[in-house]
Amino acid sequence: MSDDTQVQQPVASGDDQKNPLDVLEELLAQSQKQAGGGGGVAPAVPGAGVPAAPAAQVQPDPEQIAQEEAARQAAAEQQDQVDQQQIIAQRQALEAVKQTPQYQARVQQQAEESEAQEEQHTNEDGYEIKQLDHTKI
Repeated sequence: MSDDTQVQQPVASGDDQKNPLDVLEELLAQSQKQAGGGGGVAPAVPGAGVPAAPAAQVQPDPEQIAQEEAARQAAAEQQDQVDQQQIIAQRQALEAVKQTPQYQARVQQQAEESEAQEEQHTNEDGYEIKQLDHTKI
């Protein structure tokens, strides 16, 4: 290749000897400064700016837990009742469909088709082709 098409590498300086992770963190900090309007410096170590969690966590009140559980159970029972009512309504709708003339006509057609197939099978008795077995000697 000719020298004109080669990309020229910058001269190695002290900045090039940094850890790649440090360079990425600096770039991230610079982009946050630009995006946030210079609203503070991002920490170089992830989680360094996050305050530590308190050692003693607050325990929830047992009465409050019992009330929440009772409310959940009541909501679940109410939902079960609504679901059961919907199932009953759907079953009634299906029973109503069976009373329609269209449904009864379809059932009658299916019965007639099955009878016609059975009759055809009985009429074909005796007309089967019987093949003799051949054995090789």
